[in-house]
Amino acid sequence: MKKTFFKIFLLIIIFLGVNFFAYKTLPIEKYFPEKNIIFLEKSETEPNKKNILIGKNLRKISSKGIFLKSDLVLSVAHGVESEDDNYKVFFNEKNEDFLEAKLIFKDKKADLALLKVENNDKKVEKINFGKIGKNEKEIYFFDGTAFTRAEIEKIEENKIFVKEEFLPGSSGTIFFDKDKKIVGILSEYDLKERLGVVVLVDESIFEKLEKKQNFD
Repeated sequence: MKKTFFKIFLLIIIFLGVNFFAYKTLPIEKYFPEKNIIFLEKSETEPNKKNILIGKNLRKISSKGIFLKSDLVLSVAHGVESEDDNYKVFFNEKNEDFLEAKLIFKDKKADLALLKVENNDKKVEKINFGKIGKNEKEIYFFDGTAFTRAEIEKIEENKIFVKEEFLPGSSGTIFFDKDKKIVGILSEYDLKERLGVVVLVDESIFEKLEKKQNFD
């Protein structure tokens, strides 16, 4: 009886040891896409309507986005203009350091844009795309460093409407599923309905870039 008990005890120890070793040594994939989130800025001049003698005022167009690859940023089409413009990519809203970028893809209808970043020496985390089912009740976004839940009001075609308020400059906020996989990007805020409008995004964005579809 004692020998049987000892064998069982030994087998349990071996089993636990093997599982612990596997847990410690096998690679466990983790995603930190929040480190890829950026702030996009374009400075342009416009006529000073109050005093034409002053000349022109400097106006900043700002939005958000995310690095999909080390040289590729996803943002919104209404936050960019033409291929000739220069854009600044900031990793931090308060950081003065920036990377320069050029517009390479723009789809006004879907409100999506891709920018090419030159000479990026920053580490870019791996990203993945997720899927949102018709019965999903929530998606997530980063409010600062907090992974924040947003309740889904409805899903229509390629858009998700969320019960969340957003301030000007929030366009381009990236939305994720619970596993931090990208599912969409904030296109606009509907003041009347008080809903954020999120455009769905998946791997097909790379195909559009390759084919240069809808560039205008």
